[in-house]
Amino acid sequence: MNICTRLAGLLLTTITFGACGEGTPIAGSELPTMAMTDPEAGLPPGIVQITNNSAGVTAPGISVNAGTSNFNIGSYSIVGYNRTTLTNKFVFKALGSADASDVSGLHLWRNGQPLCHLDPNIVNNEAVIDLTDCPIRLAPGETANLLLKANIVSGVNRHAQFSLADATSVSAHDLINNPVPVTTNTGNWPLTLSYITINQGSLTAKRAGYFTEQSISTTTAGRHAMAVVSLAALGEAVRLTGFNLNLYFGGGLQPSDLTDLVVNDDTRGLVGTTISSVPGLNPRASFSNLNLIVPQATVANEIIEAKFRAGAQGTVQACLSDIYAQGFTSLAGISLPQEICGNIMTVLP
Repeated sequence: MNICTRLAGLLLTTITFGACGEGTPIAGSELPTMAMTDPEAGLPPGIVQITNNSAGVTAPGISVNAGTSNFNIGSYSIVGYNRTTLTNKFVFKALGSADASDVSGLHLWRNGQPLCHLDPNIVNNEAVIDLTDCPIRLAPGETANLLLKANIVSGVNRHAQFSLADATSVSAHDLINNPVPVTTNTGNWPLTLSYITINQGSLTAKRAGYFTEQSISTTTAGRHAMAVVSLAALGEAVRLTGFNLNLYFGGGLQPSDLTDLVVNDDTRGLVGTTISSVPGLNPRASFSNLNLIVPQATVANEIIEAKFRAGAQGTVQACLSDIYAQGFTSLAGISLPQEICGNIMTVLP
C-alpha cells in the first residue's frame, strides 16, 4: 500500500482529501460547506439611525478665517437598534461654492479621538470616508457622537457645506455581513451639515530659526544681518503694507554709529528705502506704503541689515513691530502689534 492510500484511509472521515497522483478521486473527498453562525440569531434585523446635531446649517452659518486647520464643519450621531451594527462608510456631498482645493483633511472624530481612516480628496463633489479597517461598532441602543473636521485652506468669500444625500450615503452591516438599513431620526434626507462662511486669511510673524549670527565686525565691508523675521500668509495671499523697525543700543554703541539700515526680502529684494540715520531718542524707522505680496501658503523672510562706522563697538538688537497688511482677495486689514526681535548682536571695532 502506497503512502497516499494509507493517508486517505486514515483521514477520509475527518478532512477533505483529493486524488493522489492521477487516479480517480477518493469518494467523499469534497470540502464541506461551512455556514456562518449568527451570534445574535433570533434578534430582529438591525437598523442604524442618524441624528443631525450640526449648528448653523443655513446661511450665514458659521464663520471661519481661511487658513484654519481642524475646524468642525458638522456634527451628528448614529445609534444602532435591535442587534450589533458596524458602520463602515460615509459618502459626503460637497454643496458649497468653495472649490475642492479650498477644503482638505476631512476627518471623522468620535469622543475626541480621530477615527482610523485616510483623509479623502473631494472628487466630483464627493468625499468618501472609508472605515472598512475600523468600522463604528455599536451594541443595540448604543450611540456614537461624531464630528466631521476639515482644514479650511482657502476660499475667501465663499462657503463650504457637506451633506449625506440619502440612505445610500451610509453603509452598515451586522455581525454576519447582512446589510443594515440606515435612516434619519426625522425620516427625511438629505442630512445637511453646517454652512461654513469663509472669511479673510491671516498673516503670522515669528523670528526665523535659521538665523544664528551673534556679532558684527565694523571692519568687514558691506551690511550685516541683525535679524530675520518670517512672515507666513495663510488662507489667501497677503499684501504687506508697512511696519516699524525698532533698534535697541547698549554697551556704548550709539544710534549715530549707524550709517546704513535696510530691510531685504529673501526673494524680492529691497523693501522700502535705505535708512541712513535714526533718531537718537527712541531710535526707530517706519516703513509705509509698501506693496510686498506674500503668496498664499508661503513664507517671506524679511532680513534686517545694517552697517556701522569703523571703530564702533557695543550691542544692538533689531526688532520688527506694528506690522500692517491687507488680504489680497478679501481686502481685509491685518495688523500684528507684537514685536519680533533678533539676537542681541555684539558690534566689534
